[in-house]
Amino acid sequence: MTRICIVTESNPPFESFVKAHIDYLKGDIFVLYGSTLPSYDQHGNCINYYPNGLKKIFYKILGKSYNSQIDGIKNYLIKNKIQVVLAEYGTTGAQVFSICQALKIPIVIHFHGRDSSLHFAIEYHKDLYPRMFCYASKIIAVANDMKTQLVQLGANALKVIVSPCAPNASFFDVNPSYNSNIFLVVGRFVDKKAPYYTIEAFKRIVAIKPEAKMVMIGDGYLLNTCKNLVKVWNLQDSVFFTGKITHDKIIEYFNTSFCFLQHSITADDGDSEGSPVSVMEASAAGLPVIATKHMGIKESVKHGQTGFLVDEGDIIGMYNYMLQLFNNRDLVKDLGLNGRKYIQENFSMGKHISMIQFAIDSSLSQ
Repeated sequence: MTRICIVTESNPPFESFVKAHIDYLKGDIFVLYGSTLPSYDQHGNCINYYPNGLKKIFYKILGKSYNSQIDGIKNYLIKNKIQVVLAEYGTTGAQVFSICQALKIPIVIHFHGRDSSLHFAIEYHKDLYPRMFCYASKIIAVANDMKTQLVQLGANALKVIVSPCAPNASFFDVNPSYNSNIFLVVGRFVDKKAPYYTIEAFKRIVAIKPEAKMVMIGDGYLLNTCKNLVKVWNLQDSVFFTGKITHDKIIEYFNTSFCFLQHSITADDGDSEGSPVSVMEASAAGLPVIATKHMGIKESVKHGQTGFLVDEGDIIGMYNYMLQLFNNRDLVKDLGLNGRKYIQENFSMGKHISMIQFAIDSSLSQ
């Protein structure tokens, strides 16, 4: 069995795509997490390492510089006889690849979104990214637009594999309420999700369809701003915020909704989506999707077949499609069932994992 170490800057509970890689990749899976230079293993043990047991304070007294995280990672990879590293996020890969290079361990870099678009991240890693691209065995992008970004940043196009993340299989068991009046939104309240645009589009719906409702699931730094907008526009009886909730509770909301909304944009700081799993989860659940022509969304939603796509910032266009679906429940069902079939055939977890597995296995033969 291949000994694979997944290295991520995230903390438990991990994002769904990281969790899927931990659960479904074939091999002996080890996990390091906590920052771009992680400090913890999958059991929560700190791996930071000091030679001869000396602590950081002694190095400060002696006036010496020492990075216990780097040596901790080295020690962990050697001790556990790791054969290949999978770095979740390019920013993690940029900090870890030189350790792998020193140990002659191949590394696969998995980009997800902000790591290929955020201006600060790109500027901060402008010297590291090209060197990382050179050493990496394979580079994974979650959308074709992201592959273009990575090539522009210096990646060899022949190394880049496009593999969108996949929805959890439980969403295929959802039975949407096509006669419901509930629009559903799932995602963090951050700039690139532009939840305020979605609320403004919904405000126009309520003006002529007062029975319409919208549930917004998630948290983030824009949550209170959006709550205030709802108060100012007197939508408290129509818009409901759940905060961050469990997977099972999310499934319940999918079962009671008829349409999924997501107005993703490229934020002023460059931050953008990769291929949002929530959009694929919605289609897998049989919900028609109204979203924007943004990054991987263009690949997971087929305009006019599984949902509708509008330009970023096109609130009127979003409103028009929302009204069209609210008034035509036969179309809602057709688009929803088409979406479920499309995701099953093109974005299955099995297909995604097989491509990641290919990237890992091929790195060992180079």
